Amino acid sequence: MDRASRPEGNVTDIQEGWDVYDADEEKVGNVDRVEQGYVVAHKGIFFPKDLYIPTSAIERIEHDRVYLHVAKGDADAEGWDAPPTAGAASGGPPPKPDAVGTPGLTGTAEEGGRPVRASGGDTTASAGRGVGAAAGNAAVPLETTGTTAGAAPRSAGPVGTTDGDQALHLHEEELRVSKERVQAGQVRLGKEVVEEERTLDVPTTREEVVIERTPSDRQPDDHTIEDSADETIRVPVAEERVTVEKVPVVTEEVSLGKRQITETRQVSDTVRREEARIDQTGDVDVAGAATPGWDAAAARFRTTWEQGSGAQGGRWEDVEPGYRYGWQMANDPRYRGRSWADAEPALREDWASAHPETPWERAGAAIREAWDSVTARA
Repeated sequence: MDRASRPEGNVTDIQEGWDVYDADEEKVGNVDRVEQGYVVAHKGIFFPKDLYIPTSAIERIEHDRVYLHVAKGDADAEGWDAPPTAGAASGGPPPKPDAVGTPGLTGTAEEGGRPVRASGGDTTASAGRGVGAAAGNAAVPLETTGTTAGAAPRSAGPVGTTDGDQALHLHEEELRVSKERVQAGQVRLGKEVVEEERTLDVPTTREEVVIERTPSDRQPDDHTIEDSADETIRVPVAEERVTVEKVPVVTEEVSLGKRQITETRQVSDTVRREEARIDQTGDVDVAGAATPGWDAAAARFRTTWEQGSGAQGGRWEDVEPGYRYGWQMANDPRYRGRSWADAEPALREDWASAHPETPWERAGAAIREAWDSVTARA
């Protein structure tokens, strides 16, 4: 789609966290927020750099992605390191910065706490404003904190911030698990012939000749000896003979199939995250400085506790105050650089005063563990 015909209404669909890609479909960064006329994207991980991309540079928006019409290597040359002016946001060229000035700055004596010079535009100021006049487009030093004609007063502060606030974005790596189906093995069901010797007891029957002799009363007989000399009696004798025959029979049926087994497997890896480290010089109070850092530290301590002492029973809520106290004291400027042996007496006394309901003997292990965790990274 041509940029001139691209519907601007699609820009309102962009959500925080969407990926930003260049004309070659290489990732440039992630969307941080959407402003009037431009989109703020983060570039990099450990050293974030905001890119203020005008909506005119967006080629298309699809599948939760924002595509630009410029290549990734040319993004830095587009002057997107500061919020674009109204002309740049609508498609016009961005203002070119002065050698020491700031793009679009024409009315403030200081920007970010340093003197600057205005570049481009009308450099002639009216009388009584303390601004020297120069011909043409020469740079003019601004010596006052007034405003140019028709411009609203602006307070001095860092470029791209509101009321002097500055933001540092912290990142962390998280584990994302995906599954793929692979062949784990194969089962083959077949048959093979196995020989074995078997012995059977088979009862058989056979006939046996029995001779019985009975004495006679010696009566005379009509037959002579010569007549009965060849007389013979034949008696057949039978027996059962065993014949072995092998007949195949079905003894068992074996089938092969599959079923789904669901089991839980643990995967682990080492991830990194960024934590804010606040260095204070002098007696400076930083309101709310401890809470974000503790939230991240508490998650680590709880995981370690649950895998160790927590596995034997107990509640995290009962030991959390000790971990929090040890972490806070290790980050307290009063104890910074001191060893545990040196700081323990004062910590023990302070704990007894602030937490009389929990004796040191019961909380000391958690306090020491949190203390060592902080001081080991210092």
